[in-house]
Amino acid sequence: MPYAAGVARGEVLREHLRDPETGRHWHLARVYAGPGGGGPVCATGASVRAIQKDVGYAAFLDKERQQVPVASAREFVGRRRQAQDIFRAYRDGRTGVLVHGMCNLGKSSLAARVANRMPSHQAVVIFGDYDPVSVFERLVAAVPPADRDNWRGQWGEAIAAKGAALADALEAMLTGPFGGSPILLIVDDLEKILEEPAPGTDAPQPVALTCGDTSEWRETLTAILQAFKTQGGASRLLLTSRYRFTLPDGPNDDLADTLLDVPLRPMGDTESDKQWCAASAAAGQSGRELDDEDGALNRRVIAAARGNPGLQQTFCRPILNGETIAAEDAVAKVEHFLETGEVPTDESAAQEFFQRMAFETYANALTEPQKRRSAPPPCFRRTYRSPSPRWPPPARPPASATRERRSTGFRAWGS
Repeated sequence: MPYAAGVARGEVLREHLRDPETGRHWHLARVYAGPGGGGPVCATGASVRAIQKDVGYAAFLDKERQQVPVASAREFVGRRRQAQDIFRAYRDGRTGVLVHGMCNLGKSSLAARVANRMPSHQAVVIFGDYDPVSVFERLVAAVPPADRDNWRGQWGEAIAAKGAALADALEAMLTGPFGGSPILLIVDDLEKILEEPAPGTDAPQPVALTCGDTSEWRETLTAILQAFKTQGGASRLLLTSRYRFTLPDGPNDDLADTLLDVPLRPMGDTESDKQWCAASAAAGQSGRELDDEDGALNRRVIAAARGNPGLQQTFCRPILNGETIAAEDAVAKVEHFLETGEVPTDESAAQEFFQRMAFETYANALTEPQKRRSAPPPCFRRTYRSPSPRWPPPARPPASATRERRSTGFRAWGS
């Protein structure tokens, strides 16, 4: 069967090389077999399966609740290994995952992608309001409308009086309405309720007290983790945070240990290239040709972004809108920052990015020797090779058609 699949792909590839308008998806050819053998997976004239567009993304892009912006399904690239780790953990019965990493590395976008790949689970996003009552209301909104008043009447007053009651309520939901219709509960930007990192340590951070010096946030997170630990069922939990955290449960246990740890790091060069291609395609400009000046700007963009997808997107927007001067200004400000450590203060696309970075918080977590060694800041460090001085990448022979197509798609930006 692998041989048959290879032969089929090779024939479609040859057709594609003869006529680029045909066989563009030659590399997607697959052969599947089950216990009963093989057979057609689709048939002409059969009923069309309904496709839910952008499943999982609506919960993040709800403007009414001012949710965080994420990369759309068309714009999302990379992070395949992290996504596979998450899905594998879920399949193996792990109910919770923690995705953590520096700002703008795509934690929320990865969470949205996971939600998109789990259409059988209703995405419930907790963002901004982390007190027990607010979290309970978001959960109630996910149950069938006819049952919402019953849940509020049964648990509303108890949770308002004692936040820890959220654990019992969520356990009842997980075995009740969410037992047959599971949810993917996403707690986004968890660092908002964590204590700031202490100088000189990268240890997990404890949950902070609220502004009123109460333990509401701790009660919320404890309730969620305990409920999924006890009665997760088919529902799953995903948390995103800049830092890892600790949440003691008794003298020897830590509820944070129930979560799979998934760190995010800067993207590699190939992923950065793909991000440009995806952004241009999403903007309907995949065939756009750039002159030498714009090609040079693209080389600077890749170099300055240093694998940070949020920063690269900040540069990408003005370029796609034809605002070359604004893009050059933003790139120059980041280049100046990388050389001097001075954060831009005047209004620009770069300033928007720096306002989200919270460098002071990161700096406070460093010892003096670390601070002297921390230029550029951690979010710009990269363990991958630097962008090639040759841009775009040279064309490859037809035998490597997959790579050639990727390079060709990017030449619309870099040639």
